[in-house]
Amino acid sequence: MSDEITDRIYDEAHDRFVGFGPEGNATLTVDESLRADVEGTLGTTTRLNVGGYEERVLCYASSRPGDDTVALFTLSKCPENCQRVSEIQVRARKREVRVLSKCAQVPGVHAGLATQSGLHLGMTAAEAEAVLGAPQHIQKGLQGTMWFYGASVSVAMSREEATRRGFPGVEHKPIPGTDYAPTPGFDKFIVLWLREGRVSAWRVWLDWGL
Repeated sequence: MSDEITDRIYDEAHDRFVGFGPEGNATLTVDESLRADVEGTLGTTTRLNVGGYEERVLCYASSRPGDDTVALFTLSKCPENCQRVSEIQVRARKREVRVLSKCAQVPGVHAGLATQSGLHLGMTAAEAEAVLGAPQHIQKGLQGTMWFYGASVSVAMSREEATRRGFPGVEHKPIPGTDYAPTPGFDKFIVLWLREGRVSAWRVWLDWGL
């Protein structure tokens, strides 16, 4: 993978989701916003309790008439770090969310949500490619054609930075039986769903490997 592609995927403008809240002026950010930020913007809700991965998800559906938008926020690695948002997903079709009955209905979620980089519902394939470049993998699915982007990087992270990000136990310890002490790193994934050539959903996910 070239540096250009890696830099494009890691552009933090993809992580900042803008337009939340009744006035549409709030921003929530992958790996920076906390559960308290989400609930302060959109109202209180409960973590989904349907088992597995989805136990970490906060779900909000638009209460605006005629608006079918859903936003989902995944909390990082519950229960030990259950406050930081590790993923944000926006979907244009409520019927694609199997836990819809458990989602809070709020006016602060709507079809105008976007990322600071310009990802938004309804954009064409050409517009999406102008923002993210050509997809690394394409797959057909029940909810449309999926475009995948991903990159992995090792980073130097101090104890102070680890604590700020909600991982106070991080230590640069050698792998047992070796003298090699890897630095923490993280993987970043972006997935788009397209129906009839237009984006019907997208997710941005950042996962620390510590």
